Amino acid sequence: MLRELPDLPELPDLSADLTSILPRGWLGLGLACHCTVQAGEAGPHWTFYETPSVGAVDQGGPASRSGIRPGDLLVEIDGEELTGQAGAASFSSVRPGQRVRLTVRREGVDRVVEVVAGERPEA
Repeated sequence: MLRELPDLPELPDLSADLTSILPRGWLGLGLACHCTVQAGEAGPHWTFYETPSVGAVDQGGPASRSGIRPGDLLVEIDGEELTGQAGAASFSSVRPGQRVRLTVRREGVDRVVEVVAGERPEA
């Protein structure tokens, strides 16, 4: 026996909210992390509870051009651990055109790559 579902309310468009929590500079990667992010007037504020891993890399984006791959661990930004306050603040405040040094760990080996943040592409 099939039952008819009641009318469900329309989901709100969250795209404006999403842009308020993403770093302003585009690195071209998605993170898989145990983390929180809060939107604020000065921009987003990220907190990482453990070292994030790279879940996705946008083809042709800044991270891709720097050799970052899915599965890499993102350990540091500009010499600061992402799990620390300074590293999280640096990640949160990346601006287009800014050059950052990311320490990535792949198969237990750390390496530092330079990434120039771009403008976030329109969705």
